[in-house]
Amino acid sequence: MKFLPFFIMGYMYCINKSSVDRLILTYLDVILAISLTLSVILLNHLFYVSGLIGVLMAVAMSLALTSRVGDYTVAFSRLTYTIFLLSYMPQMFIRGPIEHWLSLDQYVLSGMSFAFGLILPVAVGLFAAMQRNDRFWKYVKLIIGL
Repeated sequence: MKFLPFFIMGYMYCINKSSVDRLILTYLDVILAISLTLSVILLNHLFYVSGLIGVLMAVAMSLALTSRVGDYTVAFSRLTYTIFLLSYMPQMFIRGPIEHWLSLDQYVLSGMSFAFGLILPVAVGLFAAMQRNDRFWKYVKLIIGL
């Protein structure tokens, strides 16, 4: 029940996607500036308002990037489940042994954790996707979400 307003708004957006997208693109700069400012200000205060503003900002940013990114995201999107499944291990390696051995700033560790949690699963996914579909690789692909 707590997340029902988000579900309803998502459903309404899905029904009226083209007209809402057109409206967002018309006022894109204003929407991005206001939503970024409000989401930072309201982050810890109003759960539903800050959440809806964050969703609006994410939709506006994705619409702004759609024309610039092209088909790369479609090719990349087939690896998202692989990234989800395989990102934990490299991120915890950075947060565990690397953080213990090196005294690095938390921002550096977060950046390294993000980079390794993205790059290594993508590399594994791309490597597995290039392999032939014999019995072994068929199961490996299934296990890593391809």
